[in-house]
Amino acid sequence: MRPPLPWNRLTLCRLSLLGSLLLAPVVAAAQQTADERATSARSEYRRAHEAARRSDWPEARRILRELWTKSKTYDVAASLSEAEYALGNAAAAARYMDYALSHVTPNESAATVENMKAALAQLRPQVALLELSVDDPDASIELDGEPLELGPESRVFVEPGSHLIRARAAGRTSAATVDASAGSVRTVRLQLRESSAPAPRPATPLPASEAPGAGPRPRTIALLIGGALALGGAATGIGFGVASNSCERDAERYRARVGASGCPSPATSADCGALRDAVDSQRQQSRLANVGYGVAAAGLVTAGVALLWPARSRTESAARSSSLELRWAGDSLLLSSEF
Repeated sequence: MRPPLPWNRLTLCRLSLLGSLLLAPVVAAAQQTADERATSARSEYRRAHEAARRSDWPEARRILRELWTKSKTYDVAASLSEAEYALGNAAAAARYMDYALSHVTPNESAATVENMKAALAQLRPQVALLELSVDDPDASIELDGEPLELGPESRVFVEPGSHLIRARAAGRTSAATVDASAGSVRTVRLQLRESSAPAPRPATPLPASEAPGAGPRPRTIALLIGGALALGGAATGIGFGVASNSCERDAERYRARVGASGCPSPATSADCGALRDAVDSQRQQSRLANVGYGVAAAGLVTAGVALLWPARSRTESAARSSSLELRWAGDSLLLSSEF
């Protein structure tokens, strides 16, 4: 029987944060409300962990992979690592845990982060590490025919054995075969070379009306910026507001468990620790929600000013630039703009 990895499943308060991170596509699609999307995400995450508790790891991995396609967050990655390890896929487990540690949020507890590091350290002797380097940052990279979401200088954990690494970009390609043993580190540098494809046709000059100088007017740019800020800020505010409310409910539940006597100082019980974490998380989510609403208000002001501003000639518009500045003054978010 495989020994368990040293990390704990995430709390429901963290699941609320997961739901808020999945809200951005809701505004663009205009098909579900933010509350419905957050509720759906939390429900799917609970289903995954219920499957894990009854050791139905294939089902848990299936649900988590669907969440992963919607939003690649560190908590989903850590859970996927646990599922892959239980299914005997040490390399996939190491890749997901490595991603989780690289993207963990600052408000995660130090104990959870240490558990994640210990899990990766336990996986490390079972897998090989490939340190990849490609001379083109736009190159796509494949491992044994499967695409990898990596940058030009990245690392990837693989099962021991022989692997084919291939990179492609703009008609150029490079490939290398690597033999790696368990616990080893191999460096792979790929230099792209031109393939035998025909030379590209010369570029056709653009008409004067499509020249770079004939771009959108500053007024249009201001409208687009204002609209984007309003939508993005509203989505962020709603998402973190939902997360804050969920954490507040968790805190109330733990307060009821603690009772009228309250927590000693320092708090030692599990309920007192959970209460403290829930209160801290609720404050953090509330502040982020306020920032989101402030950005949305700034976007609405920007769009409104651009709509009401009198039209000017192209020459005069080119002489002025659009600018938007957001800055903190104490606990307030201030907006200044020029058109």
